Amino acid sequence: MRKLVRFSGLGVFFASLFTFVQGCTQSDNLGIILLLLLLLLGGGSGDLTVNGTGSGTVVGADNNINCSISSGSISGTCTDSVGLGTTQTLTATPASGFDFDSWVNCSNPSGNVCNHGMTEAATITANFVQMFTLTVVLSGPGLVTTNIGGISCPGVCSATFPAGTVVALTAAPAGDFSMWTDCGIPVGPSTANPFNRTMNSDLNCLATFLP
Repeated sequence: MRKLVRFSGLGVFFASLFTFVQGCTQSDNLGIILLLLLLLLGGGSGDLTVNGTGSGTVVGADNNINCSISSGSISGTCTDSVGLGTTQTLTATPASGFDFDSWVNCSNPSGNVCNHGMTEAATITANFVQMFTLTVVLSGPGLVTTNIGGISCPGVCSATFPAGTVVALTAAPAGDFSMWTDCGIPVGPSTANPFNRTMNSDLNCLATFLP
């Protein structure tokens, strides 16, 4: 008899809950209501999967994820079944020569840390970008700067930039500038000023000024 009463009580509870959810589906709060329903019913679990571009590692706060990314290929523990309704914290660390760029599909990104609220199975992407170094060498008295900051030589004569970045080098005083050599120039020196270079490798640029 006790079991029948208990079952009847649960039936009333779920019937009331169903009526409550039905009423809320007419508003914009369906996602919140469904999440509360999952919690009331004991949560559940879903797969959290990590992939990425470039090279680096992504590690979960409790080491449930420990995923290595190398030129876009992944290895290690990159998928784990986690509780729905929980927040999963992932930290991205770039490999040597790379920098962290962005998260994709993370509900709460903050720099290289992703705090993702699990409402369903999710795939989160960590994007790393390769970095290249541009170094300026002066021959003669003059000044070389870059359009996006980083270099003001003499002084700061080397800086790193993400792959694919177009950097404009400007030599001053322009009247005393002669030419650029090296700097990834395929044939001969260049007298262009400003001088645009695309960062797809490390570059050493020699700026020659007239005496």
